[in-house]
Amino acid sequence: SGIFDGNGYIISGLKVNITDSDKTNVGLFGYIRNSIVKNLGMTNSNIYIKSSQSSGYIRAGGIVGYVRDSMIYRCYNSTDIYSRAGGIVGELVNGIVYDCYNNGYIKANEYLDYSKAEAGGILGVGYDSEIKYCYNVGNVVGSSVIDKSIGTISGAIYRCYMTDCYYWDKIHFINQSEEMIAVSCTWDSMMRKETFNGFDFENTWTMGDKTYPFPVLKITGIPEFKNEENTVEFAGGKGTLFDPYKILTKEQL
Repeated sequence: SGIFDGNGYIISGLKVNITDSDKTNVGLFGYIRNSIVKNLGMTNSNIYIKSSQSSGYIRAGGIVGYVRDSMIYRCYNSTDIYSRAGGIVGELVNGIVYDCYNNGYIKANEYLDYSKAEAGGILGVGYDSEIKYCYNVGNVVGSSVIDKSIGTISGAIYRCYMTDCYYWDKIHFINQSEEMIAVSCTWDSMMRKETFNGFDFENTWTMGDKTYPFPVLKITGIPEFKNEENTVEFAGGKGTLFDPYKILTKEQL
């Protein structure tokens, strides 16, 4: 328990590659309870987890893998995650996530069974929790085997309260019930401050620049992306923020 205040700092270069696990919590923080994590960004990192069996129970998030009775706010994720995953939190139980956003690439773990393969832009799955003032412009993709609980904000939510959450309307999703709560936005509307009802643009948010034309957190600033020469043959994509390389094997990380 406790409070972690990132003071606007950005974590870069985190690499997690777990290829044989049936139970793990992974993120900048693996598991927190009765805690607060705030004012933090994650970028230029990769989290890859492959379950050793279909009954495995894995949680992965850019900020925290598994959250209970805790609060996450003013955080963003630009990390690519391959697991039962959310851009900010893998699994949220009796918690609150607000003033957060994701532009990372999130892909469900194809080795987990239906009930454990959720993936979402902000949460993998949420129970008895609150999600507000968040948005996602990162791609969220189901596995080649399972393509059910995939959502632009949360892969699945149970007894949760979601308000003033937004997503780019070109993002793939399956979880229809969630999308009735979150607001679908065109590319142009995502670049307008007026779109984001409920966002505090006086104290918390500001609009980005031409390199990232969406809302950004004042305390962390505009996300930075490392452009490196590609020497790897990927499964698809152009390597840009909104059309990232598609990674199917650990050799492509």
